[in-house]
Amino acid sequence: TRARCWDFVRSRYPDINSRDEIQEVPSQGFCSFTLLLGQDAIIQFRPPTHQIDLEVANLARQVYGEMAPLTNLIGSLEISSSSTSSPSPSPSLLVYSMSRIPGIPLAHLQQTQNQTQTQTNRRGASLSFSQSESLIRSFARFTSLGLLPSSSSSSSSSSSSSIPPFKKGQVGSSLRWRLELMRAHLPLRFQPAVQRVLDALPDIEALLPWVLTHGDFLPANVMVQATTGSAASTIDASAPVEISGLVDWAEAEHLPFGVGFYGLEELLGETTMIDDINQQQQQQQQQQQQQPRKKHHVGNKTHNSFYQTAKLAHLLGILLWHGIAFDDGRLDRVVSEGRDDGEL
Repeated sequence: TRARCWDFVRSRYPDINSRDEIQEVPSQGFCSFTLLLGQDAIIQFRPPTHQIDLEVANLARQVYGEMAPLTNLIGSLEISSSSTSSPSPSPSLLVYSMSRIPGIPLAHLQQTQNQTQTQTNRRGASLSFSQSESLIRSFARFTSLGLLPSSSSSSSSSSSSSIPPFKKGQVGSSLRWRLELMRAHLPLRFQPAVQRVLDALPDIEALLPWVLTHGDFLPANVMVQATTGSAASTIDASAPVEISGLVDWAEAEHLPFGVGFYGLEELLGETTMIDDINQQQQQQQQQQQQQPRKKHHVGNKTHNSFYQTAKLAHLLGILLWHGIAFDDGRLDRVVSEGRDDGEL
């Protein structure tokens, strides 16, 4: 199959024959095979079960500009069946061309830093403070782009009229079902966080704008470059870096603003929010026992503010990311201890 993909690219682009101009991506995705085509494009092969929704991909380009690749379906590649007598049609791969986002994968930068820094085993912790700080700032800028074309608004204007109305996807249309599934099957220590999000779900769905969310925010899918403008391959060990874009938008869909904040944990290399929720709940229970007459002083207005609701949407994103197993895209099983310990 790998050789067939190479042959397809060579025949499609006969003017590019040098192996220096056609290269395999060092870290291939779980659901795709990708070749770099010169400095400006990539060619990606995907099975139909993991095809890219071109409408979503084009919307990502509209919303996030050059931080999302320009994507086109350019053909299909039949893969010969091992059995010539098989009556079923030969399997095929869909072939996409995409514009190349500048920079290097964050995973590559982390790996490079890990080779020279051995003081910690925490994901992403090998990055310097200045790198982590600049990454967080660029993550905030990237996230804010999703709010600019308010596709969840019923009003139309010249700035947002080109953004089509959205429809809820696989995850967005089943948020309550997924949370109830996690409440039933996740270990007991996660239940306070799940229940808190379940209680807030009506506000999360109604008060927050629904924005196009990447859905697979992994270091391998995050492209970074030095903020100083130096070439990606020469990023200094402590030089500030910024997000230049995201690749692999196959899992993208509209979700409430804040759900995509789970990517912050992937940048920092740790998830402490659920532990913080449990600790806060214990503290609140102690305070209520000691001062029962003061428990309503905060008031519902503060609790239902945009910030607090977005913070709970952030927690929802963490639960969806770590609590539901991918299982080749089925996304219908809660992770379990002994089988998915890496997520727990």
